Amino acid sequence: AVEEEASPEDEEDAHSALTVSLKGSAKFQPKVLSLVCSSSEDLESWRDGLHFLLTDSTSQPRSAVAGAGGALASSLQPQQHQLLAYWEQQQQQQQEQQQQPRQQQQPQQQQAQSQQQQPQQQQQPQSQQQQPAEAQQRLQLQSELLEHLQQENSMLRDVVKRKDATISELQRDTQVRAAASTAAARGSKTESISRESDELLRFREAAFLRRKNQKLQKDLKAKQQTVTDLLALVGQLTQGAESSAPEDDAAEEEEDEDEEQPLRGRSSDERPQHHQRQQQQLQQPQQQRKLLLQQQQQDIRHQLQQAQQQQQLQQLQQQPLQKQGQKQQQQQQQQQQQQQEQQQQQEQQEEKEEQQQKQQQQQQPQQQQQDQHLRDQQGGRGAAAPPAPEDDEDEEDTDNDKEGEGSDADLLGFGIALQSMASKLEELEQAAASATQGRSASARPAAPAQSASKVTRSLGARSTTALRALDKEVALLEEKKRAVERLAQTLEPGDE
Repeated sequence: AVEEEASPEDEEDAHSALTVSLKGSAKFQPKVLSLVCSSSEDLESWRDGLHFLLTDSTSQPRSAVAGAGGALASSLQPQQHQLLAYWEQQQQQQQEQQQQPRQQQQPQQQQAQSQQQQPQQQQQPQSQQQQPAEAQQRLQLQSELLEHLQQENSMLRDVVKRKDATISELQRDTQVRAAASTAAARGSKTESISRESDELLRFREAAFLRRKNQKLQKDLKAKQQTVTDLLALVGQLTQGAESSAPEDDAAEEEEDEDEEQPLRGRSSDERPQHHQRQQQQLQQPQQQRKLLLQQQQQDIRHQLQQAQQQQQLQQLQQQPLQKQGQKQQQQQQQQQQQQQEQQQQQEQQEEKEEQQQKQQQQQQPQQQQQDQHLRDQQGGRGAAAPPAPEDDEDEEDTDNDKEGEGSDADLLGFGIALQSMASKLEELEQAAASATQGRSASARPAAPAQSASKVTRSLGARSTTALRALDKEVALLEEKKRAVERLAQTLEPGDE
């Protein structure tokens, strides 16, 4: 059954209610439902729908209406269902309260029919007063429902926000962990790769240094051989000078003894020719010695050129390692060039002086011969015969002087060649020092240089100056040799 109730208020604030009584409902389901509609359209829609359900009851059993009511009740939320139950209880209490005065009024009406219709007039204003009170209660209940729903909505939104925050945090954690795992994997890979690369670099550097050591050892052996060859040449020269000096003296004495007797009986005109022959004979061994010295000097120069070529090859190979010391090498090369120029100038001056001395020496015997010739002509044959041996002795002295001066000049030239060799060895030491990059050389004992000093004792007083110069040069060469050997020890593979 459907009952319609309309409030007698203004049309703007007009509202209506529907009461639906359910028959055959279960115990936990309400028997009466009241629906408050805020507008007339809602009321019409609900009323038409309920009438449609009632009219359709002919084709369906009556329990369908109860089923529809149960479906409507089940569709409500549990909290709404509780609120509706509470509201229905209040309505039932109100109805009971209304029924009680009616039941009390019925006997009074029966007893006092004769009286005036006062109770009817009193009931009408009471019913009119009860309707707005019920509407207010309904509104309060609806407002309470709305507030409760809003609170639940806010709570649910907070829960959703918290869930979203936790989800985002979990996603961040997973991303961070994934990034950390990937970074750790990459880091381990990069560390292993870097370790492998470092080991390869060290292995390559060690191999490169070993090859360098081998090359430097070969170069040092070659240089040591050149130094030993030079020392052997020096020893041969000194031995040849020692052996040739007594032989020449003996040969000259024999020739003088053989020639003294025929020279006494010869005329003064034949003496100059004899002196010229003697000079030619004496000059022949000197020329041979000069040729030998020139050949030896050429050999030394050839060896020096080879050493220079080897040094240039080493410099070309060591250019990437010698970039830092290029400026120092250039300065040293400039200094060496200046020293070489000075040496060349000194050699030229010495050659000029030697030529002048030779010219003077060649002019002196001619003048002496002319003077003797004049004396012989003036004094006669008898007076000229005794001084002949004195003239021969003077000539021998001059020849000996020439030989000593020639040997001194040759020795000086050889000393200059040795100086140039020492400069080349210094360049080689600098290249080796730049290759080793400041490694400390280990000390090594060396034998004292006594070969050259012994030679000086055997020679005469005139060649002592030249031999002293040779001693100095040989000592320098030996010092260079020691330094090179020390560098060879430092560059051995065992030191790495």
